[in-house]
Amino acid sequence: MTKRLNWSAPVSDAVAQRRAGGRRAYNSWRRDMAIIRRAHVATLLLAGRRQYEIAAELGVARSTICKDVAALVELANREHECPVCGQSYVRK
Repeated sequence: MTKRLNWSAPVSDAVAQRRAGGRRAYNSWRRDMAIIRRAHVATLLLAGRRQYEIAAELGVARSTICKDVAALVELANREHECPVCGQSYVRK
């Protein structure tokens, strides 16, 4: 039988650091997967697919695709800086 851990019990600094490192790694992996999924969503949207079709194909909820589309729109409307003159502009 496996011993259950009491996660709220005080632990050593080394254990706390390992847990934090694990959380950082997992959150980083999820962030990377979201970026990859959003690139795929953008490709499918440009191909004329609808959001509910994309959600079914990728196996995620429709609300996830809706949030991805909102993030893509925000990224497209964000101000960018010209690498030559440094002036801010919005890509059109």
